[in-house]
Amino acid sequence: MTQNTPKANLPRPKLPQRPSRPSPEAMPNPGLVVAISRAFHITSAAFEKHVGRSLTQWRILYLLSRAGASTQKYLTQVTRLDAGSITRAAQAMEEEGLLTRIQHPTDNRLRLAELTEKGRQEFEAVLRKREVLMKQMLGDVSEEDLTHLERILTQIETNLTEG
Repeated sequence: MTQNTPKANLPRPKLPQRPSRPSPEAMPNPGLVVAISRAFHITSAAFEKHVGRSLTQWRILYLLSRAGASTQKYLTQVTRLDAGSITRAAQAMEEEGLLTRIQHPTDNRLRLAELTEKGRQEFEAVLRKREVLMKQMLGDVSEEDLTHLERILTQIETNLTEG
């Protein structure tokens, strides 16, 4: 005959302990990620408003103007953006007549994106607008600070992608 033990007498299961949060002193500059994120979003919005193109479209215009006809895989690798973002931006740009996608001459599985004449003109116009925005955004920041900032951001990127 088994005896039912009241639940109150059963041992409680051990719950995993929550990891303790590091103290603010242990976290180097806890607001840094928020500041970087905020700066990115504000910069992206200002770029799109002032220039009239998304950063993704700008990067495609820039790369195709410099490298010439390129595969989507190349654009994805160089920009480090996901393939879907590149595809959506390229399709929109193709619909606007800024680029064409043609069959790769030696690999039928690939298509090359290439700027049209309208795309090259748009690149030049966007480049001028971008220069005005960059002067407004960075006008009172010293070259030394900009160099230091770029070095830090590059190191953060390296830590996150290679570490």
